[in-house]
Amino acid sequence: MSFSSPMTVPSGMSLQVLEVEGRSPQDLEDFAGEVSFLVDLDPPHLVTGCGVVPGTTVRFHEKDLDNSGKDIRVWTVRAEGSRFVGEHAAQSLGDNREDPGAWRRRLPVRQRHSEPTRAGS
Repeated sequence: MSFSSPMTVPSGMSLQVLEVEGRSPQDLEDFAGEVSFLVDLDPPHLVTGCGVVPGTTVRFHEKDLDNSGKDIRVWTVRAEGSRFVGEHAAQSLGDNREDPGAWRRRLPVRQRHSEPTRAGS
């Protein structure tokens, strides 16, 4: 069974986080665990799901609560000066802004199979 996400969200665009759990965010730990936050879209979009803080960013899995908690999107939340921004990435392959091609080097390299040898040659 398939479903469509409830709202279109631009991919790769940093959106200011207006609030998390009904208040202004103070640090990245505010986004850890099962929480909701509001991003600055027209109209504002409520992101509900689960976040983990592996370092200087939060990896947040947005859930569709109307469809048994199915995953909708993955967000990256980070501090930007005194504010917090969230960015949805259509395909998250790591946060590596300094070296955008790094994800390609992490992909497994296919090895060529040698031609089968014929018996008696």
